[in-house]
Parts: sequence; structure tokens; C-alpha cells
Amino acid sequence: MAYIKPRTKIERATASDKDTSNPNLCKVYAYPENEDHVTLVACDGHVLAINQNVEGKLDESVHIPSAIFTGRRKDATITFEKTADNVRLYKNSEGKFLEDTDLDTAYPDVTQVLPPIEEHIKVGIDATLLLELALALTEKDARYPGRVVLHIPNPNQEGYVDRPIPVVNVSGNSYSIGVIMPIKPTPDSEQTYAELRKKFLANYPKPKDR
Repeated sequence: MAYIKPRTKIERATASDKDTSNPNLCKVYAYPENEDHVTLVACDGHVLAINQNVEGKLDESVHIPSAIFTGRRKDATITFEKTADNVRLYKNSEGKFLEDTDLDTAYPDVTQVLPPIEEHIKVGIDATLLLELALALTEKDARYPGRVVLHIPNPNQEGYVDRPIPVVNVSGNSYSIGVIMPIKPTPDSEQTYAELRKKFLANYPKPKDR
């Protein structure tokens, strides 16, 4: 049985299901990583999310409409099967039919936008607090609510930022500033990005395989 047991809300990195101008941006791309794990990729044209080492079994890559993920329980398992007419039937952990979709073979080569990082500084931020601050600074009727600029101070001798970070509103006509306190990066965070990036690039299906 093919199945995926997502640990995150990766569907939040896809475009709205109502925006079908580019169907790939409304779907989560899943492919086998090894015998017992898969990798999930989601991109809406502005952000890219990659979940590696996700519990699951797949025999080939597949596109999953983001609606399949919406509203599931935290521990829900997505299972699916191939029918005679080459359509996937998606079911949740209760066996309820959710949606079918064609087997797609093309997906953007997102490896091109995953940059290497050489010289860098480390900035730990609670993204939930940053979002709340950004929305508090921007006007309700702004075209792009939540857009702000972070003025990041120079790092300390250990290489990470430990001073308050000014946040400035850049949408609308109001003049608003705020401050968010950084959090200290974990000891292993310096190598984590490089290691995850290397693993992702090594396993990502090449265009001829997709």
C-alpha cells in the first residue's frame, strides 16, 4: 500500500487551490527517498518548503492536490492506489475517498533556487511572533499586508545575532516600526542547512526521471 504520513502543514507553502494558472503551484510533489521514507516539496512561486525523511512508501513520484492535506488530523495518514485508468484515488486514514487526480510527470526544478550558503550570519527568529508583529505594523487595507524590512544588526563573536532587530513597515502610507528579539540558534544549526541541502540535491529526481 502506498501512503504518506505528513508531519507538517506543508500545504501552506502551495498557492490557493482557486488559483489554477499554474497547477503545479497548487500541489505537493512527493517522491520516494528510500524504502520507508519520502520527500515532500511545495512551492507557490514565492516560498519553497521541503520535508525530508517523511514516513511513507511510494513506488513513483506523484503530485498531490493541496486540498488533500487540508483539514486532516495531525496524525492522519494519506493513502492512495492506482486504478486501471491511471488515476490515483486518495483516501484518509478512515478510508474515506477524498479526491482523484491525474498522474503528472512534470514539476519545476526547484533545485535551482536552493542556494548554497558560504559566508553567513545566523539569525534565530520566532516566525509566529514576526508575523504577528508584521501584521500589527501594516495597514489593514494595504495591498501587501505583512511586508516589512528587517534591519539585522551585526552578529556577535560567536557568529549569531543577539541584539534586538528593528522591523519597519514597507506597505501602505503609514510609518510604523517595531522590534523583535532574536532567539539563539541551536548548536547544530550551522551545519544543518548544508547537510539537508546536500541530501535533497542528491535525491531529487532528475528531469528525465520525472
